[in-house]
Amino acid sequence: MNVVPILMGMVFMLLLEESFSSISVPENCEDIPQQPQGNNTPYLSSSSRYSLGGNLRVPIPRHAKQGDLLVLFLSRSDDVLPVELAGWTTGPSCFKETNRGNDAEQCWTAQDCLETTSSDWEGNKYCARFPYNHTGEDLATIVFYKSILQNNDDANNEEAANNDTMFQINLPGIHPAWATLAAISNVNMTNPIRSSAGVACDKKAAGVFPTVHGAAGDLLLLSMAHDDPASQTAFQAPLGTRLVQVQDGFDEAGFLFARRLNVTGKTPMYATKGEGTQWWCKDALLSLVIDMLPSGDDDNNDNNELLFLDGSDDPCHDDSIPVDSSATILADLFSLLWKWKRDRWGIFD
Repeated sequence: MNVVPILMGMVFMLLLEESFSSISVPENCEDIPQQPQGNNTPYLSSSSRYSLGGNLRVPIPRHAKQGDLLVLFLSRSDDVLPVELAGWTTGPSCFKETNRGNDAEQCWTAQDCLETTSSDWEGNKYCARFPYNHTGEDLATIVFYKSILQNNDDANNEEAANNDTMFQINLPGIHPAWATLAAISNVNMTNPIRSSAGVACDKKAAGVFPTVHGAAGDLLLLSMAHDDPASQTAFQAPLGTRLVQVQDGFDEAGFLFARRLNVTGKTPMYATKGEGTQWWCKDALLSLVIDMLPSGDDDNNDNNELLFLDGSDDPCHDDSIPVDSSATILADLFSLLWKWKRDRWGIFD
């Protein structure tokens, strides 16, 4: 096997990582309060990562604290995603079989899975068969959620501290994956997701999200996975929403938008602004509504208000492209090589 292209690829990724490292989080970020004192306004704190081969390490959002709802948006193209994730509750999902023909419009959910694999060593399960023997591997997004049970500072050993500050998963297969974590405060933890809907082919150049039911004060989250590279200008935040996270991969892209609802009832079909794409069925779209609790602050009880603590106005915000360290990138590339050898020669099965 010719290893020169692999080594060249490693060097390229290292140089790429170094070129993105010039902008960093302020050194005094640790001294900045997580939330303005005396302000009970709900907030959303987020983080995201992209992986070449499905070996994801996503930091827990910087401002997350005990009692918050932690929502994971996990996306992938041309490969598998879990339908059950150890320690998490399975939420809405959209699994696409193809982006062409009649099957392009089918958006399977985890509940549609007819046969799952046995748990892997991490305790996760994958769908082996959807209806019509579909695999759902063309493009998919699945949501998982759980409550943050303790503060990061409460961890009593190194392993627990690492688990509390980082979400990690090594997905089978060799294709890219990306993830966004959102920590949300003031959520009804008894039933945090009020409603959801998915669309696999909106037949529009823009991303047009399906309508869902919400109540005044709820939080609307709009997730878009795109099976082609796409810039932030091509898919800008729909009117009245805000961009939370964007992932611009080598041949795929992901976006998460949000807004606080001010009326009860069905939401409109929010559409991204910008030029969009010429390929109408290259996306997977999810709309979900988070059931929010009243803020409990009579002096500041605006149902429309939501603090985006990782926005550009946050002094702790990291404007650099979320690329992992050189060591992580090397590990990712070696993992890709190992998976390729295993799948080609059937070793280590």
